[in-house]
Order: sequence, then structure tokens, then C-alpha cells
Amino acid sequence: MKKTTQHSPPHHEGKPFYPAPIAKPQTVIYREVAIGLEAFDHLKRWQRYLARKEGQHLTNGETIDRLLLAVPAPSAPDTRRRRD
Repeated sequence: MKKTTQHSPPHHEGKPFYPAPIAKPQTVIYREVAIGLEAFDHLKRWQRYLARKEGQHLTNGETIDRLLLAVPAPSAPDTRRRRD
């Protein structure tokens, strides 16, 4: 698999993508979640980028919140539970 390196934030419709600051949300500890090494590196790049731009460190959870909430969710949630 070819590893790509991204040095600047992605662009969306001609503008640089930037996840807007959000108010401190209520939190929930869902469960331990394993993510791929490349995804983790991507998360840490965003975390460092946001810290440089805003002058304050975000936790991993705060960074994930910002990135997930910047992307619109589908309008109809799938509430069915999967049984594997």
C-alpha cells in the first residue's frame, strides 16, 4: 500500500477545510477503539495543526469531536443494531 503524506489541510470547494471550534460537549466513554496507524497519524497531524492555529492543545477526544462534527451526518440515522 502506498503511504501518502499530507502537509496541508484538504481543500473543499476551493477553500481550505478547517473544523470550526465547538463548545465543550458532554462526554461519554464508549469503549476502547482500535484505529489504524495511518488514521492515528492523520489525527495527530490535525491535532498539531489546530494547536498551532489556535494556540492551545486539544486532547485526542476534542480533536476527534471537531473532525467528526465538521462533516455532516446522514439525515436519517440508522438505529438498527448489527448482530455479527
